[in-house]
Amino acid sequence: MMIPRMLRCSVLLFLILTVTSCVHTPPLYVNLSQHNPIIDDYKALTNAGLAQRCCPEFPLKDGWLGGDGDVSVPLDATTTLFLFSDSYVGQQNQTKRNVPGTKIIANTVAIQSCKWEDESEINYFWNRMYTSNPRPVFEPKKHGNKFWVNDAFLLEGKLYVLLEEIGEKENAAPDDVFNFTQVGYTLAKIDNPYDTPFTWNIDYLPLPGFQHPQTGISCLTRHKEYVYFFINNNDRVQQLVRKAVTDFEDMDNGFEYFARDRSWQPGIKPADMDTLFTGFRCTTVKYHSAVKKWVMIKDIQFKTNEIKMRCSPELTGPWSEERVVYTIPETTPGNEHFHENNFCYLPRECTQNYNSKSCEMVLTYDVNNFDLSYVINHELIYTPRVITIYLPVE
Repeated sequence: MMIPRMLRCSVLLFLILTVTSCVHTPPLYVNLSQHNPIIDDYKALTNAGLAQRCCPEFPLKDGWLGGDGDVSVPLDATTTLFLFSDSYVGQQNQTKRNVPGTKIIANTVAIQSCKWEDESEINYFWNRMYTSNPRPVFEPKKHGNKFWVNDAFLLEGKLYVLLEEIGEKENAAPDDVFNFTQVGYTLAKIDNPYDTPFTWNIDYLPLPGFQHPQTGISCLTRHKEYVYFFINNNDRVQQLVRKAVTDFEDMDNGFEYFARDRSWQPGIKPADMDTLFTGFRCTTVKYHSAVKKWVMIKDIQFKTNEIKMRCSPELTGPWSEERVVYTIPETTPGNEHFHENNFCYLPRECTQNYNSKSCEMVLTYDVNNFDLSYVINHELIYTPRVITIYLPVE
């Protein structure tokens, strides 16, 4: 859809929003509702196509001091929403973590806008910004639990965010880095995603049929009239569940699973689900018309140094064997960026940045370190990495 000439040439008006309890002013933000918003990102990506000029950038600004998760959703032809999980936050002009008062909260969001000459601007958001008690954008009802962002998509003008509820692990050792446990899944529905995130209307839709470890959700994707959920069974077997978009908000009913006889059956029954492939979980699954295949980016197995992908002509398979597409410098001995305590995870494709002419894909991934003091004193750790790889065309 073409943007009218007057709108292209006009100076964008920024809405200056203040929070009464804040000492500083939250970042400026463009209300996108007057632009040409993407009502359904599946239709936009498969029909019109998107090729945003600006690659993702995550500078430490607005008091945002790093985060992980890096889920991206295109909002219009030049604007992307990023959603992060655990994030370091501070005061408005703060750019270092090793400052008294720095906090970590469960999730934050950012808006990146492509400007002229391939330049971009990004602004970060969370609740109660620049106060002594900052809060995440998404919060569960149970005190002490938190939401991490797993995936997100637009459907009929609404934003749906797949959230993983996290609780404390019982009897965890004081030095246990993984002192958490997965509790369940929830979809957050935002019916005004083009307004400033401070004013989002968020409705939480629990997903009672999904539970780690047998029916954990690795990633999801939209295809035609269904949303497909890739199920990660004990980190070994990958299976498939779907739900029609015409009945999407009833999360207690209407799910179908891909069965052993390769038919779709009602409900969610792990024992009767077909095995798509045996291997590690996915993080993103996107269709690429250049190769006429679905491209799956795999999560990084713990303490390894490879990002891998699989391809398939259909979501139901057959899926190819894993293929290494990138060697991670931060976990590769001998590389200048290597550290023995580093570990990397959650590579994700930014489909809106795919270059169809050169077949280049843009991915983000996260780098962490077992030593918390090292993370706090090294801002390049725990800030999303952005890489470009080539999509195999054979």
